[in-house]
Amino acid sequence: MRFIPFFGWWRGGSVGVRAFMIGLALITTLPLALFSVLIVGELRETEIGTLHQRATQQADTFARIVDRQLHDMITTLLVLETSPELASGDFASFHARANAALARSGWYMLIVNREGQQLLNTRVAFGRPLGKTSNMEALNETIRTGRPVISDVFFGRTSGQVVYNVMKTVEQPGVKPGEVNLILTQNVSDVERLIGDPQLPPGWHYALLDAANAVVASNTDAAVGDTFPADRLERAKQMQYGPETMSEPSETMGYSRVGMTDWRIVVWGPTDTAVASIGSIWHSLILAGIGFFALSLFCAMIVGWKLQSAIRGIAQRAGGVGRGEIVSPLSTGIHEIDQVSRSLSEASFDRNQAEERLQVVLREMAHRTKNVILVAQSLVRQTARHSDDKQAFVAAITGRMGSFARSLELLMSEQETAPSFASLVTVQLESFIEPGNRLTVEGQDFLLAREAVKEVGMLVHELGTNAMKYGALSVPEGHLDIRWQEIDEGGRKAIEITWTERGGPMPTEPTQKGFGSTLIQATAQTLQGTARCDYKLEGITWTIRIPVATLVNAA
Repeated sequence: MRFIPFFGWWRGGSVGVRAFMIGLALITTLPLALFSVLIVGELRETEIGTLHQRATQQADTFARIVDRQLHDMITTLLVLETSPELASGDFASFHARANAALARSGWYMLIVNREGQQLLNTRVAFGRPLGKTSNMEALNETIRTGRPVISDVFFGRTSGQVVYNVMKTVEQPGVKPGEVNLILTQNVSDVERLIGDPQLPPGWHYALLDAANAVVASNTDAAVGDTFPADRLERAKQMQYGPETMSEPSETMGYSRVGMTDWRIVVWGPTDTAVASIGSIWHSLILAGIGFFALSLFCAMIVGWKLQSAIRGIAQRAGGVGRGEIVSPLSTGIHEIDQVSRSLSEASFDRNQAEERLQVVLREMAHRTKNVILVAQSLVRQTARHSDDKQAFVAAITGRMGSFARSLELLMSEQETAPSFASLVTVQLESFIEPGNRLTVEGQDFLLAREAVKEVGMLVHELGTNAMKYGALSVPEGHLDIRWQEIDEGGRKAIEITWTERGGPMPTEPTQKGFGSTLIQATAQTLQGTARCDYKLEGITWTIRIPVATLVNAA
């Protein structure tokens, strides 16, 4: 047997015993040393990758903050665009409305014509002589495309500060396209306050850039409007695909775009913070290697065979988990391995249950998606049937689909229960009326039945739309009261909702019922209730009664 001489130390040769132990220690320790080198290298790459991920996440966070504000400004333009003062050319009244709407927001409203001549500027009193806008390039772009445009930063002559604009051309019947354009402007200094004081690691910086690579906000020494270094911006763009795209990067960088605009966020910092502790890790690995070299002489022969059989059993069970089988735990006498074995057994059982739950969720999602599509199709058909022209159809279906979407969003945001009635009313009305003393919502709140959320949301939206077009919300001094109470209606309990408008134009009862009123009554009937409209001198009053069993969550 060729292996017998190797084990000749069992016959009593002391040299053979020492050689075997040294060889066993080397065989055990050398792979660990090589593995340690690989681990340290992987650790360094992992730390750099973690820093890059953090920088990217921070850039995304800043981008979402700025994008949320730009979205709010565009929404404000869309709301103010519907003001009746614009269609009538009553800029003095619109100046007052805009001032009230933008109070404490840090935003200012401008109206300019096609040539850029300012017709109104809420930075100054109405009637004061105004010049042309300093931002003709963005104005021409929004007139050409018909879409909202976010400008680069520039020096505003009226404000005497560096500002940026969000602008949109007015699209209203009777207003020639491009002749009246709305602009929301903000001082760039307010953007830095919007971002606040980010808690970045020492030596890290950020910069918000516009489409021309000019600095909008930064925690560096760069001034607003300075051109950001092109090479650093290019490195940030490359590193958004991962730090491995650059050899030995000297700094970690994060890059993100602000929504659908051409504005960018760059975050950067030194990579030295990721590798500063590598030296101490090396020292610990060397000490651990020496200790392991000594222990391996004693432990290798005692536990080697036991570990081999235990690991083989664990591997077999891990393979079973990978194939989707439910495996039994393994008993080896080694506590840690037994824990892993029990964890694999529990994981196999949990995976089997998770797959069953996933199938249930997929079937439920398919059912809910089908219901959403059917509701959307019904809204489109009903709106198209009662719309006289394309613009009326677009405006009506946009509002109703938006109301439907807000109801769904509120419904899905509550994991255990449906939303409350008061929260649904607030969400549906926030696009029609600003918080303040023009709205009174009063009644004992209750949780809606999940099946009634979409219908109630559509009901409130249609009431708000009518009030915005013809009623109390169409004028600044109008007031809206929404009250509800539980009543006894012929032996069954019902919720009576009273919608009262005051301070608006004096209503007149129409000779022919409009689609909005028809939809309100039809929606109430869908909820097994009734809706009645009274035309009083002080304003319209709707009285809606819906059975408690239909409207209120019974849980």
